[in-house]
Amino acid sequence: MRRLRQLLGSISFRLALIYTLIFATSVSSLFYYVYWNSSGFALRQIETAIQVDSAGFQESYQRGGAAALVMAINRRVSPEARDQGIYLLTDSMGNAIAGNLPSWPTQVATDDLWINFEIQYLTGTSEETADVRALQYIVPDGFQLLVGRDIRDAQRFRRLLLDSFATGLAFTIAIGLLGGLI
Repeated sequence: MRRLRQLLGSISFRLALIYTLIFATSVSSLFYYVYWNSSGFALRQIETAIQVDSAGFQESYQRGGAAALVMAINRRVSPEARDQGIYLLTDSMGNAIAGNLPSWPTQVATDDLWINFEIQYLTGTSEETADVRALQYIVPDGFQLLVGRDIRDAQRFRRLLLDSFATGLAFTIAIGLLGGLI
């Protein structure tokens, strides 16, 4: 026990501990930077896909009016499309005209232009809840258009990154402390 106290009180161990703390801080900073960029990239990809879908729908409407918009939405929600998009076009009374949502979402969280909400999984074969990030538009003639994507994969990726970084940081500290003891 006395030998352990001497070891822990030695200048060598203290220097190793200081070096480990400095190294762990720098590794944490690097991990945070990678996490911030990587998880932000995944969300930006989803937002870009939503904006591309929206631009396509706007072009369809400009070329052929509401009928062309309905056809474009129906093409996106057809089983052959295998699209991950979430779409809804409603009339001025809020009745669904086209899309893969039965009605406009009721509990919506807004952050500037984007809205976030949860829905029951679209296939009907599962009781899962999808987390959706979407844009909403008012189309001329009183129509409302909702264009979104399920963001659960991006959220899982974010959690996986955090778990990996926490494990990496724990190993970094453990190896530094072990090196200090040796």
